[in-house]
Order: sequence, then C-alpha cells, then structure tokens
Amino acid sequence: YEKWHYATRNSRGLRLWWRHAVTGTGTVAMPYDTVVRPFAAPPGEDTDWRHAADIYRDWAVDQAWCAAPYGEREDVAAWMKTGPTQVRFGRQWMSDPAMVERWFERYWDPHFAGLPLVVTFWGWEKRATWVAPDYFPPYPSAEGFARMVDSVRRRGGHVFLWPSGYHWTVSYRKLEEDTFEWDDRARFEELGGMSRVSIDANGKPRIGTRSWLQGGSNASMCPGVPWTRQWFTDICRGCLDIGADMIQVDQVVRGAFPDCYSEHHGHMPGNGLWKTEVVAEQFREVLALGRARTPDFVLAVEEPQEWFNHMMGLM
Repeated sequence: YEKWHYATRNSRGLRLWWRHAVTGTGTVAMPYDTVVRPFAAPPGEDTDWRHAADIYRDWAVDQAWCAAPYGEREDVAAWMKTGPTQVRFGRQWMSDPAMVERWFERYWDPHFAGLPLVVTFWGWEKRATWVAPDYFPPYPSAEGFARMVDSVRRRGGHVFLWPSGYHWTVSYRKLEEDTFEWDDRARFEELGGMSRVSIDANGKPRIGTRSWLQGGSNASMCPGVPWTRQWFTDICRGCLDIGADMIQVDQVVRGAFPDCYSEHHGHMPGNGLWKTEVVAEQFREVLALGRARTPDFVLAVEEPQEWFNHMMGLM
C-alpha cells in the first residue's frame, strides 16, 4: 500500500505523521499497524539519519526485497556485479552510426578495452526522444541502429534501452493552432486507447502536456487493464528484437503510476494494493521474456524502490 510520510518543523520541534490515500469515505482498515515515532542516538552520540536507518533495517532485513544481498543474488549476471561502465550516445551521435564506430575505435579500444560495458542509446525512438509508442524501426534506421548494436556487441558490451512506460504520445512539438509535428490522436482513438487511459478523481482522462514534448501531450495508460500490460510487454519484445539485453521501465518512477478512478478497468477505483500487484506482474512478464532470450537479461526501473529491489538488476 502506498503511503506518504511527512516531517515539518514548528516552534516545539518536529511534527511527524503519515497519510494513506483512500477513496470514498476517507477511512480504511489496514491489515497491519503503522507506527510513527521519533528516534535518537544513544547518550553521548549526535543523532543523525543513521539511527533512523538502523530502526528501518531491523524490519527490512526480513522482507522479500532483502532476501539476499546483491552480490549473492543468483539472478543477477556476474558482469553486472563488477560495476560496469555506462556510455550514453544521444540522437546527434546516432544520426551517424559511423561516428559511433569511430568513437569506439579511437577512444574506447585504446584505453578501456575489456572493461564491462553498457551502452545507452538515448533517443533511439523512431519519432523523437521519449516519443512513445511508435518506436520502430529505431532511429536513425533499422540498418543504422543494427550497425551501432554490432559495434557494442563486438566489444562484449550490452545495449540498454528505456521505453517510456505507460505513456502514449498523442502529439509532439506544437506548431500553430492545433497542429503538431507528430499527431497520433486519430490512431490512438482507432486502437481504442481512450478506453484504457487512466481516469483522474474528476472522471477526466489523464492526458496532459509534458515539457519534453514541446507543447505535445502524453496519455497515461492504466496498467490495471490487462491490455495495457500486454501492450508494454510487446514494446519490450520489440526492444529485444533490435538488440537490447537491458531494458529500463522508464517514466514509471519507482514502479508508481497515477491513481486511476475508472470503474470499468477491472480494478478498485483510486489507490490501493492493486497498483503494486499489477506493476509487479508487469515486471515478472518482462523478466520472463528477457531471460527467454538471454539468461543475463537485466531489468531496471527509473529511481529506487525497495518493494521491487529483488526483481531488478539495476535502478
């Protein structure tokens, strides 16, 4: 269950409290106790965050996400435990695959050959960086991308792609009036996207502008709908098909997504345990898909979240 913890300073000290998001009555009976209490160091020591961390640790070590330290996990590839180098190429580099090859030949090979290598292609999407889900063929072309993947593979490296989670870009880069450089609204409607969009507390579909879309909008798809989870798994399959062996579920920060109040999606309206359950199911599906291709497949999620620590190879 998602919760929020707060601390505010006042004239008497700190006020600590927590809040649990609920729908309808505003009350909820939880299946466990929630305790908020202050903490302090032993006499003679200055109190700092480590003393709070000790309290948390006493509880956390018995949870699923602490079942094994990272270095002892059998599901994590050995090369990941070495602390690999990450190199990121943006869209300007990718526009000329030969330039990426030359970088490896002139810089990587003489100085870093043999080190474990992860290469993130940031801007691999067909239309523009973080424009989803019309991803394929990848930028700059199927042939050009395959050439860059080959450069990475010949050096024993790993290709890391970040599909934009449950976002569907319905428009990108506003031009004038109601026109856009990329307008996917008609296709979105034809494919039934509106029936799977997350619904806010006012009953409105969650379609809104994002700064990186330059005046365009994203629709937030609800993963409580099985169709949405299959849609994202299929996107990951496409990433594997073009050479990825590492995938980050991007823009589903910490595995969280907006509360959905739809009464037609098959989940409880609003917040609830269902949100954790459906995203965990999504992660299991993608893990199974990736490991069917390569046992060393790595799944990542944007930003840390201990609930899913035992499922992730990287955060």
